[in-house]
Amino acid sequence: MITSIQFENAQKIIVDYKLQLEKGIDNESIVTHVDIQNKISKKTFFALQCYYSEILDKKLEWNDLKAKDLEQLKSIDFIKLRGYRGFGAIAELKLLNVICLSSKMSDILT
Repeated sequence: MITSIQFENAQKIIVDYKLQLEKGIDNESIVTHVDIQNKISKKTFFALQCYYSEILDKKLEWNDLKAKDLEQLKSIDFIKLRGYRGFGAIAELKLLNVICLSSKMSDILT
């Protein structure tokens, strides 16, 4: 059973999608970057910084979190990320929650 709020949210998504189809969608309007800077802890950032450096061979700075590529965040290997100091089960759940919420917001906005 769904609640009336869930039904209204689903209805809004359908209406928005219909409007997009009628207007046409250009790829530039699709949200691909999200701001996670104030949504994760410093310890999580340091673990991500190590992961990006060692696994992806990319340098990650704190200000880079203002516009992170959503697809790259979704493709993080959490098994490898768990190996970094300061990144435990709670940090993993929080980061997954941030990514999922960002993904849902991206879906709603596009």
